[in-house]
Amino acid sequence: MDLMAIAGLDGQIKLVNPAWKKILGYTQEELEGKPLYELIHPDDIQPTLAVFEQKIKSNQGFIGFENRYRCKDGSYKWLSWDNVTFLEEGLCYGFAHDITATKEAEFALRQLNEELEHRVKERTTELTALNQALYQREEELETILENTPDVIARYDKQLRHTYINPAIERETGIPSREFIGKTLTELDFPDSLVCCWESHFREVFTSQEERLMEFSFSGRNGIQFYEARIVPEFSFNDSVDSILSIVRNITARKQAEEEIRSCLEKEKELSELRSSFITMTSHEFRTPLMTIQTSTE
Repeated sequence: MDLMAIAGLDGQIKLVNPAWKKILGYTQEELEGKPLYELIHPDDIQPTLAVFEQKIKSNQGFIGFENRYRCKDGSYKWLSWDNVTFLEEGLCYGFAHDITATKEAEFALRQLNEELEHRVKERTTELTALNQALYQREEELETILENTPDVIARYDKQLRHTYINPAIERETGIPSREFIGKTLTELDFPDSLVCCWESHFREVFTSQEERLMEFSFSGRNGIQFYEARIVPEFSFNDSVDSILSIVRNITARKQAEEEIRSCLEKEKELSELRSSFITMTSHEFRTPLMTIQTSTE
C-alpha cells in the first residue's frame, strides 16, 4: 500500500491515508494540520524544498523524488514521491512508495563494492610490491648466474639444454646460446663424456635424487677436471620435470691433491731411505765392536 497525502502549497498536511499508520506509525489525527517538513530528515529538507519550489513555480509535478521521513519510533524510512500540483486549488497531491529495503540493499552493495575496491587496492599494492621484490630478486639471481664461475645448466626430459649460463663459453669456447634446445650429442661432445653424463641424468630422473660425479674434459684451456652436482627439479605434482647441473672446475684442487700425494710419496721414500741408512750404519758399527771385544778376550 502506498502513502497518499494532500498538502497546501505551504506544506501543511490536509489529509493522509491509513498507510501512514502502517508504514510510519502515525495516525491520521497526528499528521493532519502539521507541516510535512517536520517529518523530513534534516539532511533532506533543503533538497526537498528546492525541488518543491521549482515545480510549483513551473506548475509541474515530479516523479520518483526520494527523501527520508521520520517514523514515530524515531527511525527513518526512504520514500519515493510522485507529486501533482494544482495551483488554482492551492493543493499538492503526493503519492509515496516505501523504498527503504531497496535503499538498504543499495547501501549494503555500495559498502561491499567500496570494501572490495579497498581490498583490491590493498592487494594490488601488495602484488606491486611483491612483483618489484620478485623482479629485483630475479635481477640479483640473473647477475649471480651470469657472473658465477660455475657452469649452471637446466635439462628437460629429452636431455636438451633449456638454460645454460655464460660460464660455459669460458670452459668450452662455445657461446651459451649455441646450447639451447640441443643435447650433448648434438653439440659433438666426446662419446665417453656424453655416455657418462646422460647415464647420470637418467638416474636422477628415475631416482629423483641428486647425484655427484667427477670428469675431465679437454677444452680451450687444455685438460681440466670438474665436479658436477646434478639436482632434480620437481613440479607441483612431485614429478621431476627437469634437472639442474652445477659444474665446478676443480683442476686447481686436483693439482694440489697431486702435489700433496707426490710430497707424501717422496717423504715415504726418504723415510724408507733413512730407516735403511740407520740399519746399515748400525750394522757397520756393530761388526768392528764385536771384533775388538773378541780380540780382548
